[in-house]
Amino acid sequence: IRHAELALEIAEPLEAAGEQRLELALLGGRAARRLGQPSASIRLHGAAIELAPDLPEALDGLAEAHFAAGDPSAAKPFLERRLALGSGA
Repeated sequence: IRHAELALEIAEPLEAAGEQRLELALLGGRAARRLGQPSASIRLHGAAIELAPDLPEALDGLAEAHFAAGDPSAAKPFLERRLALGSGA
């Protein structure tokens, strides 16, 4: 998980394409969630949200990470935004 975070840190000053940074954030967030590291998943999915605020995968991942961290109230705004987008993704 730390590798994904480091890759994001390295990519930022190099002005890597937003798509590449987004993919790194999503992959790292999913891996962190699967490895039971909700705080890392929150950070990485949060980075994805900064790059693509209405991306359903990022919104879902961030909400799930907050639930896994035991903080369902923090998940609420992301779930609401996801619902507002509809089920089209």
